[in-house]
Amino acid sequence: MGDLARELKRLDANATAYEEHLAWKNQSNPEKTMLGKQLAKCVNVYSTVTFPPDSGGETDKTLKHQIDHNKWCPICTEVGRQLQHPEGIKSLTGNPPFGVCPAEPSSQKHRSELMRFEAHSTAIQFPNSIPYADKVPNANGDKWPPPSAWDHVFAQTLTARAADPCSAPVLGRARLKVDGLGSSLNNFANELVTAMHSGAPVAMCTPKGIRDPWIAHFKDPGFATCDRCDYRTGQHWDDAWVVGYELSESENHTEVAFLKRFIYKKLFQFTNKMESAISHRSRTHGLDGQFYIGVHIRRGDRFKEANHILISSYAVAVRRLSARVNSSKVFLASDDSTVSVDIKRLLGQHYQVSEQPRLPVDRYTVRGDEARVWPPSARVLEAEENVLVDVALLARSTAFIGTASSNVGRLVYFMREPNSLSISLDNSGDFMSEAG
Repeated sequence: MGDLARELKRLDANATAYEEHLAWKNQSNPEKTMLGKQLAKCVNVYSTVTFPPDSGGETDKTLKHQIDHNKWCPICTEVGRQLQHPEGIKSLTGNPPFGVCPAEPSSQKHRSELMRFEAHSTAIQFPNSIPYADKVPNANGDKWPPPSAWDHVFAQTLTARAADPCSAPVLGRARLKVDGLGSSLNNFANELVTAMHSGAPVAMCTPKGIRDPWIAHFKDPGFATCDRCDYRTGQHWDDAWVVGYELSESENHTEVAFLKRFIYKKLFQFTNKMESAISHRSRTHGLDGQFYIGVHIRRGDRFKEANHILISSYAVAVRRLSARVNSSKVFLASDDSTVSVDIKRLLGQHYQVSEQPRLPVDRYTVRGDEARVWPPSARVLEAEENVLVDVALLARSTAFIGTASSNVGRLVYFMREPNSLSISLDNSGDFMSEAG
C-alpha cells in the first residue's frame, strides 16, 4: 500500500505541475514565472564558438570554429524551439522526448541535462528511478568522506557484503559494457565513486560464460562477486555507474578529481604480465628513467563524432611542453597509422617520436561485445594489451597531451599523479568536462 500511495501522490503532483506548465505557456510574460527564471539561467550555445589557446600562428583557422559541447543546453534549446513553434508540439512523450534536441550527439548529455531539469522543477515529482536515495544511505550526510578516511571506506566496500554479495547495493556492471575498453574502465571507476560517496558495499557482476577484460589485465583488490547479474544495455538510472557519472558531473570537480585518482590507483594496478609488457616497451623506446612527452591522438569512431583537431595543434603543444620538461622525446599513441608520419614531419628531426609497432587495422576496432566472449580470441588479447601499454606509457610520461572527449584520454589523466602536467586540446582544456 505504501508504494501505491506514493505513486498516487506523485501522479497528483504531476497533474498540478502540468497545469502549472500550461499556465506558464499561456502567460504573456513567461520569463517572470519560476520556470521562465530557471530557463533564463542557461543559454542556447549551439552556435557559439570557442577559441583555442594561442597557437603561435601555426594552427589552421578552422580550429576557431570548434563548438564547446560541454556548454550545450538541450533543455533550454528545446523549450525555446517549442515556444517559437507551438504548432509542432504533438506530445511531451514523443520521440525525441521533451527537453532533448535531435541534434545533440551525446546521450549522456541528454541524461545530465534532464536530471538538472528535474532538480530545478518546483512541482514535478519523478518516479524513484534512482533507488540509491533509499537503498544506499550516505553515512557522511551527503558529503564526500575526507581523504583521511578513503582507505577505510574503500576497504568497507570490499568486505561489507562478502557473505551475500548479490544483495550489495552497488553492483559492478560497467566492466562488462559492450562499448570500448576505455569507456568500460572509466565507468567502472564511476561505480566506485558511488560506493565511496555513499559508503555502500560493492559486488562485481561475474555472469557465467562472460569474460571480464578488467580482471584479465589488472589486480583485483578483493571485490566480492555475484554471478546473477550482468551489464544492462541502455541507460538505467539505478545503475551505479550512471549514478557515479552524475555525482562526478555535479559535485565539486577538484574534490572529485582527487577522489577519482585515489580510486584509479586502487582499481588499475596492472598484473605482473602486463607490467612485463609495459617495461619491455618502455626499454625498447628508450623511455626508462627519461623525461618524455606522451601524446594521444584519437581517430576511429569517436573522431567521426568529435571536432577535428589538426595534427599541427598537437605539434605546437609538443614544442611548448618540450621546453618546460627539457625533453625532445615523444611517445605517440594513436589508432591512425598516418598520424606518426604527419607529426614527425611537423616536429622535424630535433624530436624523437616513437610508437608501438603497428597492429593489423582490425585490432583498433575491437569493442566490448567481442571482449566479453570466452575464451577470448588472439585478436582481442592483442588489441587490449596494445591499448593498455599505450595507456601506461602515457600515464607515466612527464607531460601528457590528449583530449578530454576521449575515454582513453580521461583514463590516462586519472592514472597520472595529481601535480603532473596534462593538457587537453578540446573541451576547453578540462579533463573533468565529461564524467564517463
